[in-house]
Amino acid sequence: MKSIALSLVLLSTLNAGVYDYGYNGLKEVADADKNNTLYYGEYERIIRYDAINYTPGNPVTFNAETSDMDKMYESINGYVEAKVPYTISVIGHTRRDKEVNHEVAQESTFFGSLQNTLMESVSDSEENRAVCDRAIAEIKQQLIDHHVAENNIITECREGSQPLYLENDENARALNYRVMVTLYAPKVAKPTPKVVPKTMPAPEPKVETDSDGDGVIDANDKCPNTPKGYTVDENGCPREVTLHINFPTASAVIPKSSSAQIDELKRFMHDYPMYRIEIVGHTDNVGSESSNQSLSLRRAKALENMLIDDAIAPERISSSGMGENAPVASNDDEEGRAQNRRTEVKMYMNSGK
Repeated sequence: MKSIALSLVLLSTLNAGVYDYGYNGLKEVADADKNNTLYYGEYERIIRYDAINYTPGNPVTFNAETSDMDKMYESINGYVEAKVPYTISVIGHTRRDKEVNHEVAQESTFFGSLQNTLMESVSDSEENRAVCDRAIAEIKQQLIDHHVAENNIITECREGSQPLYLENDENARALNYRVMVTLYAPKVAKPTPKVVPKTMPAPEPKVETDSDGDGVIDANDKCPNTPKGYTVDENGCPREVTLHINFPTASAVIPKSSSAQIDELKRFMHDYPMYRIEIVGHTDNVGSESSNQSLSLRRAKALENMLIDDAIAPERISSSGMGENAPVASNDDEEGRAQNRRTEVKMYMNSGK
C-alpha cells in the first residue's frame, strides 16, 4: 500500500487559484495590489489550459504525449483574431529544490490509519530556476509566433514552490516540471443604449438627380439633355465642345466615324435656337504653316456646311482656322498628331459671347 501513497496528488484545496498571476492561496493580497492582480479582476471567461509538461535540459523538451499544445494555440488564436481584450499568464513550475523527510498519516478505507514515510530527493535550486526560465521563454516565444502581442503576456517562474504531485515517485516527480497557461478575457462594458424619443419618422431625403450627367442637378439645369462631353456653365448650359473628328492628314473630308457626334450637335442646335456657335479648325504640324492654316479653315467650313444642310441658319454659325498653332498634344508621334487634327465648337447665347 505504500506505493499507492507515493503517487497521490496533493489536495486541490492547497493549490486553489495558484495559476492566477499574483495569487497565492496561503496569503492575502494587500488591497493596494489588487488592481494589479489578475486574480481580482472581473472576467467574461478564464481558460486554464492543460499543463504543458517538459523535461529539464538546455534546451528543455516538451512532452507531446501529455501536452496538446496545438489545441491551446488554436483556442488562443480565436481571441487574437476576434480582436477582443485578453491577457495570457505563463507560469513555470519545477520539482522541489530541497530534501524533505516527513511522515504522513493517511486514512484507508480498508486498513484504517497508515503511516507512510515520504523521502523527497535533492534538486539544485539554481538549475531549477534556469530550466523554469527556459521553459517559460520558449512558450512565450511560441505564443508570439502565433500572433499573440508580447505586451499581453505575463510570465512568472515559481520553481518548486507549488508542486502538483508528491516527490517520492520518479514519474510523479517528473510531472512537476510543467508550464501552466491561462487566458483571461475581461468583461467589456457594454455601451448604454441611447433612448430615442418616439417621433414622427423624418421625411426621406430628396434625391437630387442629374439626368444629362453634366454636373448640374435637374432643378438648376436650364439646358436639360446636354449631350455628353459638353463643357457647361453653372446653369448647365454648354460653353464649348471639342469634336474629335479624326481628319486624315492633309484632308478636310469629315469621316463617317464622326457622324454620331455631329448628329448630337445638330439636335442641340435645333433644340436651343438661342445658341450660336463658332467652329475652329486645327491641324498637326505636317506640311507648311500656310497650308495648315488654309486646311484648318476648310475643316471648319466642312462642318459648317454640314450643319447648314441640316437647316441650321447660317447666321448662327461662324468658322475660323488656327492651323498648327494651338496643339493639344505633342506632334512628335502619330497619336499626338491625330489629337491635334480636330475641330472645336464654342457656344454663345444670342445676347453675346
